[in-house]
Amino acid sequence: MNLKFRFALLFTSFVAVILIISSIAIYVLYYNFRVQDFYRRVQSEGLGIYQSFMAHKTVNAAAPYLSKQNKYALVSQKVIIFDSNYTVLHKDPDTVSIKISKDFFKKAKAQKEYYFQQDQWESVGLYFPETKNYVYATAFDRYGFKKLQNIKLILLGVLGSSMLLAALLSLFFVNQAFSPLKKLSEQMQRTTELSNAQRVEEGKGNDEIKQIARSYNAMIERLKKAYDYQKSFVNHASHELRTPLASMLSQTEAAFNKNLDDAGYRKVLMSLKEDQQEMIELTNSLLLLSQYEKMTSSNDWNFIRIDEVLYDTIKASKKISPDANITLEFVSIPQEENLLIKGNEALLRSAIRNLIKNACQYSSDKIVLILLEASKDKVEITVQNKGKLVVVEEREKLFIPFFRGGNSMEQRGHGLGLAIVQRIMDVHQGKIVYEALTDGTNSFILTLYK
Repeated sequence: MNLKFRFALLFTSFVAVILIISSIAIYVLYYNFRVQDFYRRVQSEGLGIYQSFMAHKTVNAAAPYLSKQNKYALVSQKVIIFDSNYTVLHKDPDTVSIKISKDFFKKAKAQKEYYFQQDQWESVGLYFPETKNYVYATAFDRYGFKKLQNIKLILLGVLGSSMLLAALLSLFFVNQAFSPLKKLSEQMQRTTELSNAQRVEEGKGNDEIKQIARSYNAMIERLKKAYDYQKSFVNHASHELRTPLASMLSQTEAAFNKNLDDAGYRKVLMSLKEDQQEMIELTNSLLLLSQYEKMTSSNDWNFIRIDEVLYDTIKASKKISPDANITLEFVSIPQEENLLIKGNEALLRSAIRNLIKNACQYSSDKIVLILLEASKDKVEITVQNKGKLVVVEEREKLFIPFFRGGNSMEQRGHGLGLAIVQRIMDVHQGKIVYEALTDGTNSFILTLYK
């Protein structure tokens, strides 16, 4: 049984329980009302006949009044009046023949008004202390029982039709409620890596189904971006690997087709070496990026001093770019404990090294300024250089692998450095932001939270 029919069955069951309880309550309440009302009427009839009899003392004298009283008598009504010796003083009708037990007189005397039922006959026993007389009155509520039977049939009919209507309505409303989920299921079956542009109709409102539809559309959008990113990554990686390989192949074929001297062969080998170094650098970057994608933050990391990491990285970067002027400045004098941060030292060195390398490569004056600000909550490292600014349209794409902005066309590279930095910051649950200052300064800000 699917979820839709289970909900419909559950809803119908709840309605059925409510209807059954309501029907039973109505039947029981009416049954009790009928019994109490009929007892009251039997008691009233018995009391009326007794009062008429006692007012005229003899049966003959009371006969006209008793016959008038009988016009309003109940169905099969029987009334007997006894004296203190249990002798019958009057019977109505005269043909009444009922055996009365002594237990009746005891209870009537004790309770003054004694109500009891024999089979389906409601009976009342009355005792009058001033005359010490007893009245026995009984009747059969033919119309009351007929009404009770009719109410039972009506309640059963209403119960059955209401349950059927509840089942139909529950199926209708469940179908309406589940229609977006059905569309969602059909959409999910049609969605593949090659067909991920379709979206589920969200509609208006903010109920749970529409929230699921919106969440699904958002998930598909993220998957589409991830697929497009992966596709772009593969295409760019293939292109970047193909370029040096094609260059190496063409140079090798050219060397075979020419008779070169030692200087010529040396020149070819130097060019091949540059292409090989470029391939090695690209392969290492791809491996690093792949490795960092699988890493997560760890509570087992040790505390490191971020200023020492910066000094060591700057020293190593100056060896690679000896013509660059790299300086470190503190925004404010930090406390010793504020310089401590939990992290992976090798990864942080790699991130800072990539930023310094980019700053040196794209700096117009070979000056790189590094600003450090440490507080008890976070550490901010800002790497700045003068040069061509990244245009607004390209700033969101800076951290996408293989993306190269318009200001980098004259420089060698693969567009992986900032992607690696971004992934390292993700591992440390930090962030990297690019800002273009009005004085023509490119500024990359690393934020590490404690």
